[in-house]
Amino acid sequence: MLSAVANAVLCVIVRKGGDTIAIGTNQHRLTSLTQLHLKVTPLGLPRTIGNEETMAVIGEL
Repeated sequence: MLSAVANAVLCVIVRKGGDTIAIGTNQHRLTSLTQLHLKVTPLGLPRTIGNEETMAVIGEL
């Protein structure tokens, strides 16, 4: 499940008419993004930041 902050950001983008967002997330949360009806495109391979693997993706509505 996405955090409350991530949900709020997505709501603002949708209200403002945006259709693309860049997101830094871990691999396990990609399913949550697709459940929000975002077309997810990875921007590269995952990298370890701190103790968590993070990857950049583009989410399109």
